Amino acid sequence: GFVMGGWLQGTPVAVKAQRSAAVGAEGVEALVAMANEVRIFRHVRHPNIVLFYGACVEPDNGEMLLVIERIRGPSLYDYVIGHSADAEAHGRLRLLLDVACALRYLHGRRPSIVHGDLKGANVLVEA
Repeated sequence: GFVMGGWLQGTPVAVKAQRSAAVGAEGVEALVAMANEVRIFRHVRHPNIVLFYGACVEPDNGEMLLVIERIRGPSLYDYVIGHSADAEAHGRLRLLLDVACALRYLHGRRPSIVHGDLKGANVLVEA
């Protein structure tokens, strides 16, 4: 899949796409994973987790689209690389606490939600 920018009623959004035309079992797995993401994401509301607006399937090509909040800013990985450790110690601690709060929220849900791919490239730092 891929992510692109878009607009929803004047609000900037990110649109995550997954083509159903992907080949074989791998394509089916990707669509099932995305459908599970929709099922889970629609109940998630936390200030440190991107807001989920909705999902749809393009009738012409079977492409599944997830519409989420667009975050203007770098990934956590890029943020850490681009800032000196001494000058940004407090900011880094705040970011770690924000990530920990989001994980606590997800893990505290019933049933628990496990992210499964938490890494610096998947955490966005709002500018």
